[in-house]
Amino acid sequence: MTTLAIVYHSGYGHAAALADHVAKGAASVGGVSVKTYKAEELASPDKGPWAGLANADAIIFGAPTYMGSASAPMKQFMDASSKVWAGQGWKDKIAAGFTVSASQSGDKLSTLMQRKKRDKRRARVIRPMTGALRIARECPCE
Repeated sequence: MTTLAIVYHSGYGHAAALADHVAKGAASVGGVSVKTYKAEELASPDKGPWAGLANADAIIFGAPTYMGSASAPMKQFMDASSKVWAGQGWKDKIAAGFTVSASQSGDKLSTLMQRKKRDKRRARVIRPMTGALRIARECPCE
């Protein structure tokens, strides 16, 4: 059984809807189990469901883009994950991510690049989310 963890923050429900659709899509694949985590649950390196992320084969990160960057709760989670980085806890783990914003441009690329840099520092294997545009188009987000 392949285990996928999805860590997300959603300020207005849009990123949560995307996380839900990604989770449903992944769970529809035979042999894949999916668990979602709110970034707020992982704000401290010493408490929260960190073991679930450690046991996952892959982690997908999702957050809205606010003012050209990931949301503050997602950044707090990323900072809290430094303890995992120090122990190379996610070395060779597959990673992917998504973001959403209200504007057509919204600096979403800078948010994804920020995540990609963090993933590289943590020695994760970065994979593109093929089909993400299709999922976004089908998402009932308003």
